[in-house]
Amino acid sequence: MKSFNFIDMKIFFLLSYCLLPIVLFSQNDFTYSKSEIISSLPITIAPAQITRDFKPNLINLEMPTPGGNSYQSFLLRQKELLRTSGSKKTGGVVNLGDAENPIVVSSLKGNDFDGSAPTDNHIAVSNGGKLISVANSNIFFYDVPMDSVLDEISLEAFFDTLQLPADNYDPRVIYDPKQDRFILICLTGRTDSTSNLLFAFSATADPLGAWNLYALLGDPMNDTTWSDYPIVAITDNELFITVNALSNDTINTIDSWKFLFRESVIWQINKQKGYSGQTLETRYYNDIKYDNKPIRNLCPIQGGSTTTGPNLYLLSNRNFDVTNDTFFILEVTNVLDDPGAYLQINVRTSDVAYGLAPDGKQRNNRILQTNDSRVLSAYLEDNQIHFVQNSVNPDTVRAAIYHGIVSSVNTAKDVTGNIIGVDSLDFAYPNIAYTGKYPGDDEALITFNHTSVDTFAGFSAVFYDSHVGYSERVTLKAGEDFAAPLPGVRQRWGDYSGSQRKYNEPGKVWAAGFYGERIGVQRVNSTWISEIASPDTASQPPVSVAPLNRMPIRTFPNPTSDIFSTEFELPKDAFLEIALFDAAGKFVKTFIRDRVKQGKNRFSFSIEPLSTGIYFLRVSDGSNVIVSERIVKQ
Repeated sequence: MKSFNFIDMKIFFLLSYCLLPIVLFSQNDFTYSKSEIISSLPITIAPAQITRDFKPNLINLEMPTPGGNSYQSFLLRQKELLRTSGSKKTGGVVNLGDAENPIVVSSLKGNDFDGSAPTDNHIAVSNGGKLISVANSNIFFYDVPMDSVLDEISLEAFFDTLQLPADNYDPRVIYDPKQDRFILICLTGRTDSTSNLLFAFSATADPLGAWNLYALLGDPMNDTTWSDYPIVAITDNELFITVNALSNDTINTIDSWKFLFRESVIWQINKQKGYSGQTLETRYYNDIKYDNKPIRNLCPIQGGSTTTGPNLYLLSNRNFDVTNDTFFILEVTNVLDDPGAYLQINVRTSDVAYGLAPDGKQRNNRILQTNDSRVLSAYLEDNQIHFVQNSVNPDTVRAAIYHGIVSSVNTAKDVTGNIIGVDSLDFAYPNIAYTGKYPGDDEALITFNHTSVDTFAGFSAVFYDSHVGYSERVTLKAGEDFAAPLPGVRQRWGDYSGSQRKYNEPGKVWAAGFYGERIGVQRVNSTWISEIASPDTASQPPVSVAPLNRMPIRTFPNPTSDIFSTEFELPKDAFLEIALFDAAGKFVKTFIRDRVKQGKNRFSFSIEPLSTGIYFLRVSDGSNVIVSERIVKQ
């Protein structure tokens, strides 16, 4: 295969694009344009064959924020209004603790810290248990049944064969349950001349096998903009990506944020072409306006229990207002092959207002930025859309989560809202995943980051049951230190987090989020991954399970067919129970129920009598789980 340099690649992409005539549409106060774009052929790579990884990482001590630094200056002025005047509307804050708590099944430390901020966590897991966690700026591959790390490589190494030498950032990953494939995307470049959207479609269910790589120009209209902040969703037939088109950062006025943001756009892509390595067929929606104003930060919505289609919904709001109750519900009708496909809009108001989220507080006067209050995550199930975003808690003027529901999507499209917040913590960057187990089982898991001056930044979850309400906040990962990877007081908290339903295990969700950690003398932002189950999920492990451990010093060998050993350390003598359970949570055997001495301890036993499969060894003191290790019997 010919090796292209950067200039060759740009010319190659431009020559191989086919941009059909742009068509303009108007629906009363709603206008947009659409055009057809055909990509180049892909380059195929396999992560298992990548041997060189330089892991380049360029940071100017502040990763570009969605909307640019001038937009952040504008948000600071808006948040000062919020601080001095308070929220204009009260109400909508829900009680926590009415529903049962979700069950933490297992946890592990995810992507290694590579100097980037924010982490921008996203996650996908296949029906076969292959997990991909992405963050700025690397990819973490994990085998759930084998409890083993498969690989970890940088975004740069993964997309290196495209030979686009610009910084890679804002990764997203998604699993297709009907095709048993993965799709991974990220952005590269921050000017109109260097901006590209990078796509990878797995050719098989094996994430270490072949992937088809594509690049689409971040400025396809050649209007001096570059693409920022992608969100992805899939339908039965297609992949949708939304991005914000920004002008080059050359305007230096107090209102430059108004001019640097140009528009939000929608890419509609035939995903099957990507899986099979053919030329991509795409449709590009831009110039999307309501009342002659651009609609900002469109969030595409995919199915809750599985993919849906052919139509796709998108959500947006007035995300930088101190308070507002307006939502824009957009719908892309029909597939690419239908020339009559179009984009339509409904504008609705909610019964509960949302508002610009205050920044989160840390110890030592450090601040974690919440950015604006755009819709961050959503799913469609049983003719309802559930979505989450940052917001303000009107009772405390602290950062909180807004959980919204659009009911009767095909008809009324009524919007209701609830605000999840507490007096003692700031919440931000939520994600939501459907946990229902049968039609009409209206429940979900909401994961998010937390922080306060008294609590190190960590990762949390709340379970929602439409018949009961919300559970207590459950800590998925407690912070170990305040996060300060960048100089100064103001720190990047994230732009998004990730969670995904385990499609062939109804009621279970895998999630990736942010926590503060100390590595040597550096206080960093790290990734934590948790497997969580709704409280009424069948075949649960016995209790809320302690984190799995990636470090080989504790558990060895695993998997094994002979002797299994685990090490743990006690701060003082304790009366412990060491017991074994199968994968369904069924009790197998108690090995020890006795006093165990302070210090390091090693426990081992032969697994020869066990049948082939997965087991859990639990060490507990009656109220706390000290060790919970997954054992794979070969």
